[in-house]
Amino acid sequence: MLGYQLFAVRVIFLGSLMSDSLIWNIMDTVLTFVAIPNLIGVLILAYRKPEWFNI
Repeated sequence: MLGYQLFAVRVIFLGSLMSDSLIWNIMDTVLTFVAIPNLIGVLILAYRKPEWFNI
């Protein structure tokens, strides 16, 4: 737990020193890495269970 708290303090401190545009660019990159596995999972699910996607 202490390691997580130290990490959070460091991230908050470094985030306060960064510009807004840099933080948004970093978040855009991170969210891309999060979205790719989710999209792959949705495609696999749509292939295996197409009836779940009927509207």
